[in-house]
Amino acid sequence: MGAGRIDLKKNISIKSMLLFILCTSILLLVFAPYGTCYIVEPIASSNPVMEEFYVSPIGSDVNDGEDINHPFGNISRAQEAVRALTGAMTGDIIVYLLGGTYKINETLRFNSSDSGKNGYSVIYKNYDSEIPIIDGGKQVKNWTQYSSEIWCADTNISDFRQIYVNGRMAQRAKGKADFIIDTTGDGHEASDIRMTTWRNIQDVEFVYQDIWTLPRVRVDWVSEEMIYMQQPAYLYSRTKSDSQNKEPVWIENAFELLDEPNEWYFDKVTHKLYYKPFSDENMNTAEVIVPDVEVLLNCSGNSSDKVSNIQFQGLKFKHANWLRPNQYGKCYVAVQANVLRYREENYQTVEMSDASVYFEHTINLTIKECNFTKLGTTALDLREGVQDSSVIGCKVYNNSGTGIQIGEVGNRTQTNPDDPITTKNILIKNNYITNCCIDYKSGIGVFAGYVRNISVVYNTISNLPYTGISCGWGWSPIETIMDDNTITHNHIYGIMNFLEDGGGIYTLSTQPGLNVSYNVIHDSGWNGLYPDERTNGSIWSYNVVYDTYNNFLDHSRYEEAHWNQVTNNYLEEYPRSLSCWYPERDKDQIWGLEPGDDGFPIWIVQNAGIEDKYSYLIPDNEWFWHYMYLYKNNPLANLPFLLWLNMTVIGFIVCYGVIRLIIIRARCNCHDTNAIIIKENLDETKS
Repeated sequence: MGAGRIDLKKNISIKSMLLFILCTSILLLVFAPYGTCYIVEPIASSNPVMEEFYVSPIGSDVNDGEDINHPFGNISRAQEAVRALTGAMTGDIIVYLLGGTYKINETLRFNSSDSGKNGYSVIYKNYDSEIPIIDGGKQVKNWTQYSSEIWCADTNISDFRQIYVNGRMAQRAKGKADFIIDTTGDGHEASDIRMTTWRNIQDVEFVYQDIWTLPRVRVDWVSEEMIYMQQPAYLYSRTKSDSQNKEPVWIENAFELLDEPNEWYFDKVTHKLYYKPFSDENMNTAEVIVPDVEVLLNCSGNSSDKVSNIQFQGLKFKHANWLRPNQYGKCYVAVQANVLRYREENYQTVEMSDASVYFEHTINLTIKECNFTKLGTTALDLREGVQDSSVIGCKVYNNSGTGIQIGEVGNRTQTNPDDPITTKNILIKNNYITNCCIDYKSGIGVFAGYVRNISVVYNTISNLPYTGISCGWGWSPIETIMDDNTITHNHIYGIMNFLEDGGGIYTLSTQPGLNVSYNVIHDSGWNGLYPDERTNGSIWSYNVVYDTYNNFLDHSRYEEAHWNQVTNNYLEEYPRSLSCWYPERDKDQIWGLEPGDDGFPIWIVQNAGIEDKYSYLIPDNEWFWHYMYLYKNNPLANLPFLLWLNMTVIGFIVCYGVIRLIIIRARCNCHDTNAIIIKENLDETKS
């Protein structure tokens, strides 16, 4: 080609490329608000492997740990071996944990010395398909009969709040508070003096149910007229604006209340554990586990020296203690979402609940395909300064507190995204969270405080007493670090089954770029979608809500509410609270559809919740809470229950009719003069 001539093919190629870039940019701008844009799941490592170590519960620390036949006996010994190599890493270092139970007596601690270096990772993972269990519990043995129905055993554990009998959580001794007749600023007036003779009175715990929290406050001392409660916890439980306790709904942790099967009581003075078994339980063979270690794993750096490039895969964390609610005067008083109120010298403040598995100032962290169960508080916590990290394919179930907790609640004035304390770029994906918050019922499935660019996507969350996902903190219009958070494609159901004023998805405060889309929420005892106070700068679209007490509660208040984009949501019913809904949004929603109806968005439902790769996490016949009755996720499996319910109702009607007929005939025999009138009435009743 001569100089100055235009290559037509090359020119078309350039034009096509420019057109493609322009169209792609437009598509991203248009569809990003609708949930198609979130943090990408990290690609499985293709790095070379520099070294492999093996650990087994039946191994020995005198072994070199370099092959499966000579494993270390402790995880801490493997840590030492890894630390000796990380300074000159030329590939990943993998520590394989063989199956079995790793009983620990103290917290497993990781710091920046455990980091991967030179762009490579340190990986702690299960070997093959085996299940390594990191267990903080101890077995209680040698049970003897204390009375005809109660058994007793000694334990050297100082204190605990749960026990597990044959794998099932037992109920701490519990009774009614029906003798409480009045409430004052110091405590409660009682109708009798029964509590004056109770043992270990400062261990007795009153449980209160207000609107969105369930405070637990311990007794201080009692007189013949009054029950005085521990301060300042009792004061805090009574001064929480719209949510404050009055009379207790029940009482726990008194030997004198030990009267029902499956109840237990621990006497801290004598170190004796008492248990009343079910009639078919044999205490000579029963396995009773008591949690001992409070934090099973702590991985923490600091703002200038973070832990980096570390992974935990295929591990199971089980049996953890939590004793903060037992501390005198602190107890358990939550503001919301298991965020606790307490006094620091001369001022009161709030703090996050502790966690059984805890990360702080960690970067490039991966937690994958792990299980968290029978834990005494929040299961997993990604706290201050955790960045560029992911939690994928995990099962979080049967725990006492919140499922997954992210960020802080005390960073209200922080606005710099580059500050090392910022919790940002977090992916929570394909996790199954169920039956959590058993003891601390104001907990959340996934809770995020002051966070930036987190993605909570494709999770299945069920059976919770309060909210499914909560994002944001502060109740404030001011701009903070909160920005570009994404909550999409989650399946949330069986929630709000104990407390009120929460929802499937709940948000707070100014969050520019917040995207709540393509979620499916049903069987909520309160709200489905709930942008609460000052929520603004957000998008709520293509969500599906049905079988829920109230589909949408827009309580964002003030003019900021109009800065939220609420469009194309499939809402089965019109919002119950007209003061928390803007009628101008009516035309932008799709109303009145439920499963089975023409036009019901099955395409959204089928793409919400855990993806196929991790569907094995959810049992086929999962029971979940319905706001009318328990329901099975498998409709066919639910047929026996529905038949039983129908037959029960029919049986009741038939019995009622037969009894009524007998009574009428008896009256006829006794009062011949009225027989004709009664027969006429009976004929009318039949008709």
